[in-house]
This record gives sequence, C-alpha cells and structure tokens, in this order.
Amino acid sequence: MINKGEKVEIGSGFREEDGTKIEPELQPVKKIIVSETTVDIGSGPDGGQRVGALPLAITSEMPAIEAADMLTSLCHACIFWRPDEWPRVRATLTPQEIGALRATLLAKTSDEIPQLDDGNDDFYALDHAMSDGTHGVCKALSDMAGDDVVTFYTATCPDTAPNGAPLGLLFKPKSEARRAVMRGRDAILLTASGRKPE
Repeated sequence: MINKGEKVEIGSGFREEDGTKIEPELQPVKKIIVSETTVDIGSGPDGGQRVGALPLAITSEMPAIEAADMLTSLCHACIFWRPDEWPRVRATLTPQEIGALRATLLAKTSDEIPQLDDGNDDFYALDHAMSDGTHGVCKALSDMAGDDVVTFYTATCPDTAPNGAPLGLLFKPKSEARRAVMRGRDAILLTASGRKPE
C-alpha cells in the first residue's frame, strides 16, 4: 500500500434528523487516508505479475471533542515521555521483541508513522519509524510497571494501568508544548462551531 496523503475534514453544519443543530463538540471529524494498493495477477516464486493499482481511501470518524482531546495528550508533548531512553531500550530487545514493535507500527494508520520521501516502500519507512526520536519510555507507566514501558510518539495514555486497573489521564504537557497543543485543540473546536481559527 502506498500512502498518497491524508486530510482531515471537520464538520460544522450537521443537524439531527429533526433539524436540531448538532453541538460543536459533537460535530464529526473525519480523517481520510488516500492510498493505493497494487494489483497482481498470478502467483508463484516471483509473486505474479503486477498489472496496476487500485485507489483506496480509508476513513475514520470521531466527535470533534474527542479529536481535540486526543491532540492534547500525545506522548511527544508530555513531561513523562523520555525519547532519549529509546536507544538504550532498543539495544536490549530481542529480535522477537523488535518484531512485535514493528507489528504494532504496521497496525497503525499511515499518518502515525513518519514517512520517508525517498520513494522506498513501507519497509524502509517502518525502519525509519524505529529510529531515534520515534519511541520513548513513559516514566509514569514505567514506575507503575516496575519496568520500561515503551510508547510511540503519537500514542496517548492507555485506559488501563500495567496491572489492568482503570487508569486516568497521566499526561502533563511540557511547558514549551502547552501553548501549541491548546492552539491545535481550539482550532478543531472553533472549526466545528463554524468559525475560523485565528
């Protein structure tokens, strides 16, 4: 699958079936990933003959408030996230553990994985996604678990603690990220209310 780009559509004028305007916080936010997948005919040692590509659009939708809140709690903006610990942890992982992390990344949407603009396929983009700065150790979760808990930079706090107990939001913004995070949140909610963000 080749990523051709992503776009976000924020609704502002949607109404209930009875004509009642939907509150701004509940207006739909759609994330659309535009992609294409190759079409091969036949099989065998060479994998068949590539005959073309099919366009593909993957859409996910959530309420505006959920999208805004998600933006305000990403790991890379949190004081507990330690990307400088990733090289140390990565060096101790077995090939199976690295494979498990790679599988987790493959399950993510393409905009959550840093892409390389060098024309290589997803294998190389995935290797780039395993590089320094893309993962970090969550200090708060690691303290609870008694071991290193690695997270991806676009992850958010889990709903459960390492012991399985329900978990509240651990996120605390870095001082330099607080303003940018809140501007992004406000932009989503202003757009959902039909106003233009400043």
